[in-house]
Amino acid sequence: MKTTRRAMLVGSTALAVGCQSIRSAPDPRQSYFPATPITTGSNETKRALKILNRAGFGPTPASVADVISFGVDGWIDRQLTAPPDVLGPLSYVSPAESIGLLWRINALECLRPGAGYELRDQSQKRVLSELTAASILRASYSQWQLRERMCQFWTNHFSIYARKVVTAPTRKTLDAELLYLLSADQHTVIRPNALGTFQALLSASTQSPAMLGFLDNQLNKRGNVNENYARELLELHTLGVKNGYSQSDVKNVANALSGWTIEDRLLRRVGSLKFDITKHLMGTKVVLGTQLTDIEPKQERSAIVNLLAAHPSTARFISIKLIRQFCGLEGVTERLIESTQKIFISTDGNIKNVVKHILLSDDFFASPQKFKPPFDYLTSSLRVTNANTSGFDGIQYQLEHMGQPAHQWPMPNGYPDTETAWSGNMLPRWQFALALGSNTLKGTTTDRAATRYFVADRFDHLSLSERLMACIASPDFQWA
Repeated sequence: MKTTRRAMLVGSTALAVGCQSIRSAPDPRQSYFPATPITTGSNETKRALKILNRAGFGPTPASVADVISFGVDGWIDRQLTAPPDVLGPLSYVSPAESIGLLWRINALECLRPGAGYELRDQSQKRVLSELTAASILRASYSQWQLRERMCQFWTNHFSIYARKVVTAPTRKTLDAELLYLLSADQHTVIRPNALGTFQALLSASTQSPAMLGFLDNQLNKRGNVNENYARELLELHTLGVKNGYSQSDVKNVANALSGWTIEDRLLRRVGSLKFDITKHLMGTKVVLGTQLTDIEPKQERSAIVNLLAAHPSTARFISIKLIRQFCGLEGVTERLIESTQKIFISTDGNIKNVVKHILLSDDFFASPQKFKPPFDYLTSSLRVTNANTSGFDGIQYQLEHMGQPAHQWPMPNGYPDTETAWSGNMLPRWQFALALGSNTLKGTTTDRAATRYFVADRFDHLSLSERLMACIASPDFQWA
């Protein structure tokens, strides 16, 4: 009981002091060095490295030892039992993460439980910076690497551009950038459902004010139907481009979603989800050959979600995207697509089962190297050097300079995950390696003992800082 009370006190204190305490907070890092030596070059080490690079955000010596100890199957099973991602003081009683990581995450104002449109009291720059810091901290320090990988994947799949200005349905004085609604989207859509079922995830996304605002559904109403969200729901979120739907389907999905909007009335929770039946187009809708009749207007959204989540085209489209995530574009095989699609359908879109099937497949381990997008390159650098970062300051500038600032891809298709999208912009990576190696990044410092372990005997004619720069900037480190 004493431990619980102390933990809750620490959590309450962290929330009270706010973000200014981040640099002086407890250390968020997990153990770095393995309890027993790792056999470099062995098959089991190679498999461990591949799993940690693709299913997580890069290896540390201790995490490699963990995979070898549990076995690949056991490590994946353990990762798929990641506990719920809870915020607030009570999260400090959970042993799920280090006290340092929980301290830093809980101290972020934009992530406090229930935070929503009232975040407008904070500057836009601060809110976006906190959201970015949360992503960096979790990817760098969470022991639940596969959960964080899937959170990043789904955030990009259901991509929302933070800088878009949303027009409120009735009062223009409430115009605001979507970043004020993104925290709630992470809390209610992405993080609770990242390892659940696709149907639950999709349903939550269709109820996200941030998603509705990004794709203009607050403007979708009887007499002035806006098809933007309906089209992207079919094209990008479920079935895939031109994959079994018609323009008539787009129109009818838009009709079914009409009236779903963002609350902007006085004395109401501004920024929350609202269904306005006066703006809903009544009558029968036919979607993908299915008639939506005798359904309450408010339930038509759920009927659409269930229809799309269970469609074979959705199973194939999502399977391909997940295979590309873990195996890379060149690692996608028709054999793996078909077997993964079967798992998706037979388990009603159970994400854990689908992911496990891909990661344990022969095709995954046979897949060629995959070029790291900027976020992966940055976080894997932090992990391999056992860096202590605030998640703010220089590290965010480096991520933006490399071309992948969080929540800032303007198109609804999300950041690309291909070699050609990123390999032409190498200079910022080298500049990042220089800054990290020389420990000149404000708010981020590398661990010298970890650095020596990482660089080993490579470039031994150079200083330790120069050797680290050379290793991080090397061609080998650009690939996973």
